[in-house]
Amino acid sequence: MVSHTSPKAPTGSPEVRQRPLLTPEEAAERLNVTLRFIRRLCHERRVPYTKVGKLVRFDPDELEAWIADHRIVPRG
Repeated sequence: MVSHTSPKAPTGSPEVRQRPLLTPEEAAERLNVTLRFIRRLCHERRVPYTKVGKLVRFDPDELEAWIADHRIVPRG
């Protein structure tokens, strides 16, 4: 018989360890913008976010990547 459960990785391995998801308030604080602006970015699907049931959450690594992707490099 084949087991359909996925193997569990060791708890201390770096692949398993993740930073906790951010709330919209925490994301707004991290970006130094208003909560209203964060909600607008989500509504316009301009920022990566995750829905957990009805709740909106932000992966800190994805948020950092999004910031880096939208960086404007000065001409010179």
